[in-house]
Amino acid sequence: MAMNVTMNKSMLSARSRAASTSSSVSPVSKPEAAEVAPTGIAGLIASSKALIMLYYNGSKLLFQNSKTAAALINQKRTAESEGRTVHWSRSEFLLVKQTATDMKKLPPFLLLCILIPESIPLVLMLAPSLIPSTCVSEDQIAKLRAKLKARRDSIAAAWIKQLPAITNNEPVSFAAASSVVKNTSRKVTLGWASQIPVSEWSSDSSIINIAKHAPQYFVARNLNREAVKDINTTLGLKNRTLFTSTMQKALELHWETVKGDDEYLAGKKLIASSDRQQDDDIVGSLDKKSLLNAAEMRGISTVGKEIEQVRNDLKRWLNLSMNPESVEIPPGLMLLSSLIRQAKNSGKF
Repeated sequence: MAMNVTMNKSMLSARSRAASTSSSVSPVSKPEAAEVAPTGIAGLIASSKALIMLYYNGSKLLFQNSKTAAALINQKRTAESEGRTVHWSRSEFLLVKQTATDMKKLPPFLLLCILIPESIPLVLMLAPSLIPSTCVSEDQIAKLRAKLKARRDSIAAAWIKQLPAITNNEPVSFAAASSVVKNTSRKVTLGWASQIPVSEWSSDSSIINIAKHAPQYFVARNLNREAVKDINTTLGLKNRTLFTSTMQKALELHWETVKGDDEYLAGKKLIASSDRQQDDDIVGSLDKKSLLNAAEMRGISTVGKEIEQVRNDLKRWLNLSMNPESVEIPPGLMLLSSLIRQAKNSGKF
């Protein structure tokens, strides 16, 4: 009997220890469920709200920019009327130019916002020239740049197929090249320039030589409809209009901005001390966002490239644009050579 009591006590003691041990162990916490994006009606409402806020804030920023730009322009006009000179910084110059472009896009953009706001992301991919830059999200910018890269590669490939693969030792005869194209029935997007060997388009000295002898063929107002449409497509400019002159004007206005910015980046303009570094390596001092914007503005693709490669591409552009001989490179020639060189350097051709 005494043994049974002792055993019962020991069993009860063991059970109590086990119970106390099990109670002291904290329960295993369940992993937190990942946030799931709303779908269906809820998802549509959420995305619509996000778009509305993007367009509202973007429009608000655009009006603020327009006030700042107007003040800068009035300040400069007043100073010039008094015989004084006002030097804008690079950021001020770009603000004035971009705001002028964005304000022209505002009426059709607001109409889209009122009628079919959900279509704006699609419109951005198909016709980016219709959407103000302040109303585009970072994700949309990334998608647009990928789309532009694909278009640039496709157009550059089509151009390269028109160019002779082997160069002669003799200099290019512009009169003879023009005559050959006039006598052919094949539709040539590049016009007589399709007779210039592909190797010549990758050489800075050759581009400068062409600019010296035949610049008139590459200014925006003299480009044929197919060529200016292709160039505008690679830059995200107007490329679906009834009149060729409208596309040519869009290219001319864009080129004014590019040329002005080239002078800032090359240190050719007197700019604010905040924009100039002690070593004057302005391109090297650009942050990532500014660098990518500067490259894309010139039709230099940035998708899939390292930052240093983009920086080198931009410097290569400036070396040709601001060449030591001060030869003016017209937009058609500069952009064609840049796109063809990029395509050749990609190793796909």
